[in-house]
Amino acid sequence: MRVLTATLILSFALAPALRAEEVAIAKNASHELAQNGWQIVVKSDIVPGTEKNRAQSFDRVFYCGKLGTGKARAVWEERATGTHFHPLRIAPDGTVIATVYSNKLLVIGPDDLPGKPGDGVAVVLPNQKPMAETVILHASAAGLIVHPNDLNKPVPIYFVPLDGRKPLVEKTVELGTRDASELWRSKTGFQVTDKWIVWDTSAFEVATGKVRKLVAETGTRTLVGIDGDLVVVERRVTEYKMSIHELVPTDLKTGVPTGRYPMQSDSQLVTVHDGIGYVLSPIRLKVGESEQRAEVAAFDLAKPADVLQTKTVAFKGGRYLVPVFSDKGFSIQGEKNSAVEWGVRKKR
Repeated sequence: MRVLTATLILSFALAPALRAEEVAIAKNASHELAQNGWQIVVKSDIVPGTEKNRAQSFDRVFYCGKLGTGKARAVWEERATGTHFHPLRIAPDGTVIATVYSNKLLVIGPDDLPGKPGDGVAVVLPNQKPMAETVILHASAAGLIVHPNDLNKPVPIYFVPLDGRKPLVEKTVELGTRDASELWRSKTGFQVTDKWIVWDTSAFEVATGKVRKLVAETGTRTLVGIDGDLVVVERRVTEYKMSIHELVPTDLKTGVPTGRYPMQSDSQLVTVHDGIGYVLSPIRLKVGESEQRAEVAAFDLAKPADVLQTKTVAFKGGRYLVPVFSDKGFSIQGEKNSAVEWGVRKKR
């Protein structure tokens, strides 16, 4: 009996660990997120027999893989009308941090099997009411940005440090308050990295636990990107009967703008990468033209007056463009001939 037990233990020890194997990414998979050299895509297939239903059902698989390889592993599988899975961060080793229905935290490591509905754990804040939910808005290597799920009223916003996969709720820090009706997953008003949490005119430095103030300016200000110690603010204002639309890169340590990049009214920031901002500006059609195009200009965030490169790409228009990233650059989802290569900053 002892020999049999030892044999079973040895066989389990030598057995290969269960993990999701990499597969080729389907050509019609949709882009969800790209960070730290990784990307998450989703493949959706309608469930046969639900095509004519008011609420159609889909089999969805979310995949995570290294940019440029064309392969990825499954990290989430579900059959549902709407998705239960919202990826928030991809770590340098491919670990995915996500929030899943209903407002649960799920961490999926490189060697973990795909998650499924019902997985995840709730984040319970100190002195939280029984059965109350905590909404997870953002995640970084340092922690989570959360708020109590109270509708139609101002709610406190908290930073909850992470120790690996464990939220350290006893070390929660309150950052401020927001109207719950303004907090959408696609537009929270926060920019978050492993080093900084930025909102309104405030910046929380994770390493020091200090809140720094940014220079307050008039007009409508929207946080649209963050790179290193620079945050990019989109500013719109009317002064002396003139409309101003500009990007204002701002140093997070000093709170002072590093410069300004003027934009036309329908321009938008596509992304920031390695200290460079990429702005897309639609090109007005001329008489006889039918193909809609746009110009993508790359500029140095630290010196916005320096335009490093421009490229004309296909673009049908719309405010909600989706960039698809690769190891060499990006393109616009659904647009052929829209590839833009990463620029190189000039030596100073």
